[in-house]
Amino acid sequence: MTNKILIITGMHRSGTSLTSNWLQRCSLNIGTELEGKKFSNPDGHFEDIDFLYLHEEILKSGNVPYHGTENPNDFIISKSQKKKIKVLLEQKNKSKEWGWKDPRTCLFLGVYRELIPSANYLVILRPYTEIIDSLVRRKYSPIERKIKSTKFGKLKLLKYELTLQKQSLSKEIEYYENAVINYYNSIIHHLELIDKEKRICFMLDDIQKLDNQIVSNLNNKMGFSLKYFPISNIFEKKYLKSEPKFYKRTTLNTSKLEALQNKLVAFCDY
Repeated sequence: MTNKILIITGMHRSGTSLTSNWLQRCSLNIGTELEGKKFSNPDGHFEDIDFLYLHEEILKSGNVPYHGTENPNDFIISKSQKKKIKVLLEQKNKSKEWGWKDPRTCLFLGVYRELIPSANYLVILRPYTEIIDSLVRRKYSPIERKIKSTKFGKLKLLKYELTLQKQSLSKEIEYYENAVINYYNSIIHHLELIDKEKRICFMLDDIQKLDNQIVSNLNNKMGFSLKYFPISNIFEKKYLKSEPKFYKRTTLNTSKLEALQNKLVAFCDY
């Protein structure tokens, strides 16, 4: 495949939707049918549903949970599933410059290295504390909104939040911690294997001040022909809460998560 391909990569809740939205406005083709708006992403997920549905189908067939809490290194993709991915890539490659975003791609990086060795990667990193807190928050936000809409909603919401704070949430948090660990391991392994010229890594917090530089690097470093669109035109800080609400504790996984995060940060190009 000789066309320019950009794989937008990152853990769930890492700002990949924001980045994909922005790059689409910079003229990158990220798919014709995209996952739409939901409470978890009011502006849309910007996921190509062809990749999304295929990834979900393969994960489901392997009994791998939605967030990939199983070890990606133990996840085996069959020949027929790999063929489906190859057919999809051939269909998408009719476009001269294109890419896609689906966080589950992190669990398939080995397959994509094999099938499209010329692909380029844009890797978005976000502190694991913010990712995990966002994942927990996503589960409880709809419940809180429903409570708030009832009579004496503010008082009921306060009582509900105090009850949640008293609960350990330990099993739920551990589930998301394992997902982050597996995604981080998969991304690190991938970055260690690909040419530095084929990837751009940055921290989500820096995206507003780096947007022009990222587009310039995609064009000059990787050969794309994108048009610069200021991300400030679509960036809304309220959607990227950085102050943890539910994930405020040290756990048995903290040291492992810190070490993996430090490894990933070392790959950042800025």
